[in-house]
Amino acid sequence: MKDSVRPSDNFSTFRVMDSLNAKSLENREFYFKAFLNIMIKADGAIAEAVGEPALVYVENHTSEFFDHAKTMTKEEFDKWANFVGFEIFLSTEKDPTREADKYYKKLKENCSPEQKNEVDKFYRIIKTAIADFDKNESN
Repeated sequence: MKDSVRPSDNFSTFRVMDSLNAKSLENREFYFKAFLNIMIKADGAIAEAVGEPALVYVENHTSEFFDHAKTMTKEEFDKWANFVGFEIFLSTEKDPTREADKYYKKLKENCSPEQKNEVDKFYRIIKTAIADFDKNESN
């Protein structure tokens, strides 16, 4: 499934993205790699839609995500955090940095002590992404 998904603006792609946040661990495990593939290849309308499920997944399944992060490349990890930062930036009207801080606090509460350094790294990427998006919006 991971390599067979060709992301496009269609029902199947969006179903895979929705399945990332399935109730069942077994289903989430199955769709994680497919979602990662979509995220890496996303552009246009798909890129705009990737952020929300990525943000929700990490928030609701923090420890699980950071367990997966051990097998992700730096590019995948950074891209995931950038999409989360973009989502926070787009969905917050006044102060996306403050919302990022709230999100970070939730992640710290939901992760294991061994994952705190990775959570910190993820948060730094989110904050950098928000600052970059904000700077681009101002220009």
